Amino acid sequence: MYVAVMNIKSHKRRYKKGDILGSEFSEDDIWRFLDMGAIFSRGEIPVFGIEEGYEPEENVLLDESDLRKMKSKRELAEYGKSIGVDVSEEFTKEEMISALLNYIEEERDNVPGL
Repeated sequence: MYVAVMNIKSHKRRYKKGDILGSEFSEDDIWRFLDMGAIFSRGEIPVFGIEEGYEPEENVLLDESDLRKMKSKRELAEYGKSIGVDVSEEFTKEEMISALLNYIEEERDNVPGL
């Protein structure tokens, strides 16, 4: 899973900083974005300019409309894993979205400013 560090436009949509990239990019596109420092792999060290042991300052908490834009259960499960929620792909897509939204709501209630 890759997260945008800056605005990126594809033929399908425009990604803003913090958005999780969709699957429309080729492997060459991903490598080019990594080389530019435009994206980083969630849970891994970005390619340039960050010391080892880098952790993102905060989780990217999406809203319901962003979750519904995810086309597959796999994307939802990967996003859940990136924010610390184990959402099984055995659930229906609606159950996965509901579980993620419940977690996100709890996080926003527990952390001032979110």
